[in-house]
Amino acid sequence: NKFTDLDVCTIKGTKHKRDEIYKRESFFYLGNYEQILYDMDDINLVLLPDVIILDEVQRIKNWQTKTANSIKKLQSRYAFVLTGTPIENNIDEIYSIVQFLNPYLFGSLFRFNREFYKLDENGLAVGYKNLGLLHQKLQPIMLRRKKDSIEEKLPQKSVKNYFVQMSDTQQTRYDEYEVMVSRLASKARKYPLTFEEMKRLQVGLSCMRILCDTPYILDQKITISPKIDEIMPIIEELLEDKSRKIIIFSEWEKMLQLLSKSLKAKDINIAWHTGSLNQLQRREQINKFKQSSEYNVFLSTDSGSVGLNLQVADTVINLDMPWNPAKLEQRIARAWRKHQTKPVQVINLITEDRIEHRILHIVEQKQFLSDNVIDGLGTDEIDLPSGRKALLKDLDKLVQTPTPEPIKSEYESKNFTEDSVAIFSDRVETIWESQNADTLFVVVDKKDEMIENKLRDIVRENLGAKTIEILEKQEFELVKKLIEKGLISINGDLKQLYSTTQKPKDNSVQIDKAKKIFVSVKRKFDMAELLHNGGFIKESLSPFCESVESSLNLLSTLLDSESEKTSLDFIKTVLVDRYDLGDDFALLFSESVRSEGVVVPQ
Repeated sequence: NKFTDLDVCTIKGTKHKRDEIYKRESFFYLGNYEQILYDMDDINLVLLPDVIILDEVQRIKNWQTKTANSIKKLQSRYAFVLTGTPIENNIDEIYSIVQFLNPYLFGSLFRFNREFYKLDENGLAVGYKNLGLLHQKLQPIMLRRKKDSIEEKLPQKSVKNYFVQMSDTQQTRYDEYEVMVSRLASKARKYPLTFEEMKRLQVGLSCMRILCDTPYILDQKITISPKIDEIMPIIEELLEDKSRKIIIFSEWEKMLQLLSKSLKAKDINIAWHTGSLNQLQRREQINKFKQSSEYNVFLSTDSGSVGLNLQVADTVINLDMPWNPAKLEQRIARAWRKHQTKPVQVINLITEDRIEHRILHIVEQKQFLSDNVIDGLGTDEIDLPSGRKALLKDLDKLVQTPTPEPIKSEYESKNFTEDSVAIFSDRVETIWESQNADTLFVVVDKKDEMIENKLRDIVRENLGAKTIEILEKQEFELVKKLIEKGLISINGDLKQLYSTTQKPKDNSVQIDKAKKIFVSVKRKFDMAELLHNGGFIKESLSPFCESVESSLNLLSTLLDSESEKTSLDFIKTVLVDRYDLGDDFALLFSESVRSEGVVVPQ
């Protein structure tokens, strides 16, 4: 509208309505990434675009996603992509973006990895190489404009960090998750974490970040938030100037909901922009903020941190700090950008000496990598710590990880049993020890390299004088039958240290234990629902699975029934339907079980 008189057609509405739009005559067609998953054939066969322009192209940085793969199937003679953050984490992202523009520039992923990754003897990436060549290959297709080259044309930007202390309630809950993460970090020092442990670690870190804002996100009965107490007087003071316009960002919608209650109590009108609004509603809210003098505050999740021009605003408030520095810059760039005429003030609220404070120190390497690939600063090689070393390095910065204690001589077989069951609770069936205590026999559901190596590592590091034998459940059952038939015998007695069939003898103790565990189960389920609703879909699967498994195991124990089984049908009919968790969650869960190997107890 600003630069041409050509026709513009916005693609929106139901699938049927969109099909009709593709048949209309227009010069420009404007749509969003989500539509491509469903409309790819219509675009290629009906619309037949001459040029495709992708804005915020980091949306296809992950070459494994359905969105990225669908976008790359679009056909046109010419293509342009726009982004301020072509690399946020690793060079695979630039490979994925360039694949859309020119799949022949880098060739196959195998060739790209061989050319630009340093690999060890096992084929694992240990660093980047030939970054100068990578930068050189990008030059013919890349036009780079940095903000610092036009910074003198932009108004002044000032940044203020406000450090906030946690309330006692916040601290108590935060400490629970930090202890869990610290224990997992200590365990990671001894041996690699299992898939389930990594999921628990991710959930723990997410909840620590959430609690830096408020417990309300996890528990709506608790409305304490020192950050809101800190920012409300500042907002009121800023709005004494009636021309002020303020954008307030948070990663979590419930944090914005809590803040909105405080703002409404002060008769401050707000515009709202979150993923829960449809396109039309978002546009209405944006127009309110831009055009009405009555709406001077704009609350947004990161759904509003890209693609919006909000130069009417002169203040950006970040209620929480993102993991990635690019996200923070994207938020600020909504206001501090070309055509801004007023000085822009940025206010960051940071919970002091907690994970949020420490996040500021773990993003240096990502920025260093981007600078070398995109801007060609001269470093041709960058070493990467191994995945495990990188994890431990980041955890050391994010949590108060206790210094691992030296291995004590009193580490005994019972300690081995506790550690083994803690790590492989769903896989270890039985643990036996020989009478002379020199051999441990572990029966597992199925032998594989991971479980064998980890169990042997624990024995070698803590019980060096002992040997360990690992049997599959089927092998052990066969041995028992041969013993019963008298075909073989065992020299000496075996002492059983652990069995999955062991049950408490006192039913009252069972019930009391069940009541206590139920509280934990409820919290895990609430956490899963919260993470899912907040957009942390994959992170929600781990606590969801844990709550289901624990609930059914408790039920089986209390009913004294061996027949209770966890199944996807049970999850769908009882948890999804009865508790209205949503069909999308059920679909995602079942797809994850099939494609990602999520452990479902059978």
